[in-house]
Amino acid sequence: MSDESHATISRTASDCAICRRSVLVGEPLTPFSDPRSDRVMAVCGLCRDSAVARGWTHAGEPVRRRGSARLRVEHVGGGDGPSTPLALAPAPQSQSPAEMSAPQVAILERAIGLDARHVDAGDDSALRALQDRVRRQQLELEHLRRELHPARRAEEQRIAERQQAQLRELRAELADRERRIEQLQRARHDETSPMRMSAHALAAFNQSRDLERMARIARTLGDPVVNVHDEGPGIPRRVRITLSWDIAWYEFMVKLDLGMGRASVHETGTGGDPTQLPLELRRANAGWSDSGLKLT
Repeated sequence: MSDESHATISRTASDCAICRRSVLVGEPLTPFSDPRSDRVMAVCGLCRDSAVARGWTHAGEPVRRRGSARLRVEHVGGGDGPSTPLALAPAPQSQSPAEMSAPQVAILERAIGLDARHVDAGDDSALRALQDRVRRQQLELEHLRRELHPARRAEEQRIAERQQAQLRELRAELADRERRIEQLQRARHDETSPMRMSAHALAAFNQSRDLERMARIARTLGDPVVNVHDEGPGIPRRVRITLSWDIAWYEFMVKLDLGMGRASVHETGTGGDPTQLPLELRRANAGWSDSGLKLT
């Protein structure tokens, strides 16, 4: 090889430089040059796209393997001198199925679906049929590889969508917990004030069915005296509401659990003579209106 040629041959003419496969007799090999290493490579037909993707460039016309024939690659050397023909090393003789080892035979039989030991190496038609069968298998494999790429992308997209959904759920759960913490903080703050707890109790009473019943009585007897009494810390928190007229009185217990956002109203007593009630329950500290009870 002349000094002007910077390429070296790295593999024999029977092997593909990319897939490392020993090609079949009659299968074309295309010379490619790697600009980075300045070597000339023999590439099979299935790997030509991969060679181009690697940045390799064509270095000559495809040559079919014929037994021990040498593959000649025209390499353009530097300077103005003539191109230097490069010859790949002699290809090894094709190995007939009868000469294969047991593992090789098993692999070939799985690939082509027949008993490779029964193929006569001297029968050209049988060998061509075998070669065609292998080529079809290789083409099918390449087709499956191309299909695998979009399938893999689709699976990655599904995984990404699941992760996004999980992230949304976690964010919603976090927001719900933050609201819950804020609610508990407000509840603890309000529970320190009997005035605020009384206001919560009156709001719960105004949303109950007992308000309409007391309103019908008030339309007959006039506005009642309303007393609200917070019974102190506890879960649930108890607030007593007493409505009294000259000839009747009603008592209700409102149970509050601000932490859970719950409230319930229970009638605990009624009578005809308000003087039966303790004096502190007959003192007005809340007012009556058509829209409900309110602190004064």
